Amino acid sequence: CTYGVGDHMAHYGVNASVPKSLIQCVIQWVIDADFVGAAANGVLRKILAVEISPELVPQDAGGKALQSTEDALGPYDLHDFQLYQATRRGFAPAKA
Repeated sequence: CTYGVGDHMAHYGVNASVPKSLIQCVIQWVIDADFVGAAANGVLRKILAVEISPELVPQDAGGKALQSTEDALGPYDLHDFQLYQATRRGFAPAKA
């Protein structure tokens, strides 16, 4: 667990039904539609370039994360699909 500064907010479940892959799609859509201008689009592109991580993970000397959830468990698109089926439809993992 990564309970620390700011993590107490996770207990409120504000983002519980917003999958990580949807956030990436929305950010890409904002860039493509040029809603926020060139400077902000550059920042958003940098955000998209960062690997999604649900936890605070240590990095090696080169800045590479020492742990990757996707490497261990598979792509986030698959996680999001399974979570949607379980939380919205009540499907067991075997049914989804």
